[in-house]
Amino acid sequence: MGLSTAFAILWLVRRDHIHGAHALGWLTLAFAIAVFVIFPSLSDRIANAFGVAYSPTLMLSGSVMVLFIKALASDIENAKIRIRHVRLTQRLALLEARMKKVTSHDSALEPKTTTEADESG
Repeated sequence: MGLSTAFAILWLVRRDHIHGAHALGWLTLAFAIAVFVIFPSLSDRIANAFGVAYSPTLMLSGSVMVLFIKALASDIENAKIRIRHVRLTQRLALLEARMKKVTSHDSALEPKTTTEADESG
């Protein structure tokens, strides 16, 4: 299961389904999964180094921590995108108002043709 996850991540990165900025993190995760699948005793050694008696607990805690960090990073990125979207919308509204003002000012300065002058008065 771990190797299939690692291969799936590599396939998604290669097919450009994962954004380039996130690819390095996902490739690191795929590498870590592959290492722990190939060397399962490594998780026991790391757990012993941290004083954890049951190594899957350490792996589960680490996974929850990684998911928490990923969710926090996604929220920060979404907030930045939302702020940028609001600012772009405001700039667009200002530009449209300026454009409308300029076009209405230009049309008021244009000389009326003889047919328009006859119709108006």
